[in-house]
Amino acid sequence: MWRIPNLDGGKYSFTAGHVESYVAILGFLWFLAYCSQERSWRRTLALIIFGVMVAVIGVARIYSGEHWFSDVVGGYLFGSIWLVLTIRFYEWGKSRFFLKGKTSTRT
Repeated sequence: MWRIPNLDGGKYSFTAGHVESYVAILGFLWFLAYCSQERSWRRTLALIIFGVMVAVIGVARIYSGEHWFSDVVGGYLFGSIWLVLTIRFYEWGKSRFFLKGKTSTRT
């Protein structure tokens, strides 16, 4: 029978914190690259790299024996909630703190 060796009985494994952080942070970088850059090979490359990293971290955490499948799913779920809240906060702050159509006072 296959056994996950590093879980310490599963006491401290929920949620997969690495997965949660990758989804939130790299997901936000993916969002910024998608929204703030025009189409180019650099933007496409950045989107692919960020997307693959987010997708592969869950498999890597299970394969390394650090987390159960349910821990990884929880990490993706909570990371997605964190990402959505971060994007909403960014969009709220962008409309309030970035100058829109105003000229700079710098000489």
